Amino acid sequence: MSEPFQARKPKSVKGMRFIEQSPGSYALSVSAEQAKNADRELLSHSVAEAVEQCPASHAAKCNLPRHEHPFDANVLGSGSHDILEHFYLLPPAKRLEDEFRRLADEVSERKWSESKLVDQFPQTLEANRELRAEWHDTVLNWAMRIVLLENPQDVDVVGTEVELKGLLTSNGVSSTGKIDRVRRLPDGSFGSDDYKFGVWKGVPNPKFHDGYKAQQHLYRDLYVTNFGVPVDSLRIIYPREPIIRDLDIVESEQQATLDGFKKTRAKLTGLVKAKLFPATPGGLCSWCDLARSCPVANIPVPANAVGTRWKPLEVALEKAVKADASARTKRSADELGIHVITSLGTDLGVLDDSRFHSEAPTFLIAPNERGVDVVREATAEEVAAAQTPAETETPPPAPVSEAPRITEVESLSPFERLKMSSTRAPRPEARMDQETVGVELNLMSHAARNSSDLATFALRTLRYNAQPLTATSLNGFASVLGTITRRVEKIVSGNQSLNLGAASRAVYSVKSAVDTITPVFGGTEDDWANWVQRIETLAVSLMMTAEAIWNQDSLEHTLIYPQPGGPATLAQLFTPTSSAANAALATA
Repeated sequence: MSEPFQARKPKSVKGMRFIEQSPGSYALSVSAEQAKNADRELLSHSVAEAVEQCPASHAAKCNLPRHEHPFDANVLGSGSHDILEHFYLLPPAKRLEDEFRRLADEVSERKWSESKLVDQFPQTLEANRELRAEWHDTVLNWAMRIVLLENPQDVDVVGTEVELKGLLTSNGVSSTGKIDRVRRLPDGSFGSDDYKFGVWKGVPNPKFHDGYKAQQHLYRDLYVTNFGVPVDSLRIIYPREPIIRDLDIVESEQQATLDGFKKTRAKLTGLVKAKLFPATPGGLCSWCDLARSCPVANIPVPANAVGTRWKPLEVALEKAVKADASARTKRSADELGIHVITSLGTDLGVLDDSRFHSEAPTFLIAPNERGVDVVREATAEEVAAAQTPAETETPPPAPVSEAPRITEVESLSPFERLKMSSTRAPRPEARMDQETVGVELNLMSHAARNSSDLATFALRTLRYNAQPLTATSLNGFASVLGTITRRVEKIVSGNQSLNLGAASRAVYSVKSAVDTITPVFGGTEDDWANWVQRIETLAVSLMMTAEAIWNQDSLEHTLIYPQPGGPATLAQLFTPTSSAANAALATA
């Protein structure tokens, strides 16, 4: 009699621990189930790269639920991949623009099918269609740009998404992978093409590891070894740019890739058996799920950005700001709950990751011992001088030096802007419930936190929608969100102060509404007016719904949706054509 089926437990990092192996060296201790999730019977190139970069990061990623934004570059790239996969399976004579569009429609329908929606309200359906149209146009454009590199009808395609699952490399490693496209060359040999929809950053420095080239070498070996045909061309195609990178086939480099791949296979097997994954910090720490929990994470921050003769300060600052911004989006140490254990067995609890949300100034620009201006971390005395203790009386506002208007500042480099800001007197702060200090915003206040939250969200929205990131565009869009938030707060509570709890709830509601209804970038004045009205209506509805939840003070209640004009059952409410659903929508 067969054993009853047992569902695998949901993925989680619960119970993981960072164990100190030696001073400054840690490894992630995991359970048998978590180690099993990190193992691979068939090793892919991407997993091998992840294990070599940081085993701890690999283990965490394999045990955390995946949440992808549909407009993330990798998700959009997958959509364009799907289009090209099926387009090049068509007979050459049918590889025309109409087929690109037909396939884009099919891919978009799978991604944005209305049948997937929890509710079928007209507003929800309309928002889904708008998002689908934007997503559709993006993946179609990315895929179609390949015609700027080649005439699709001239490509002799052997296959697309060629499956390599379960094949052995020439040195005996069980592997998996897919070749995006295999071509037949005029001399009868074959060529391997790999699509990349990221940003072209130029040919990698030969002194450093070239992951894309290593992947193609691995695929070439698998194809030649298992199918017995020559592969004499390796290419990486960037349709968005558009650029084709032809790779040199160097047998010694390919063999080095295979040797490394085999060593990684053995390494991963050992890590899984030991249930211990070392943390190896590097340049990608800020993009790791453990960025705020790992005791040895290498997180560049503006405070540590220093220019050199090879890397100007502006470049160092830009990289540090991007890295810090990425790290801030990761789950906090408290959320993940991964404890840090010393070599003596002392449990230090979770990491203090306050550096990611410090409200104190963390850096300034000052001359070093050579008289050269550099960015350095503020001392404890300098931080203290910029703050006002809550117990003391609020001092009069400090004199503020004249600062250029933002339109004049836009032309300055990041370094010049930072240098200019460091010349002003320390700005006083007060208690969080005090909105201003003199005539200036109290940067410690609830109002400052709500404003900063909206500004950060505005930046994220602009980036996700591929809009220009300038001081003007950021200020303009953030100001619109601020105006909507105040109006929503006024409608629900009668107040308009960003320092109140109602404002914090309004901020959350407005952000959720904007995530649901995409801004009409490039639209007319009427389009924007309509969008603003829809965001305001949905945000108010969210706040009223929250209040309705609070009003349900009895646990013994029937499944009734409270609305003016009489109750409706959930069965009636979620029937797409029901009058109850329409009435509920009209009320919102």
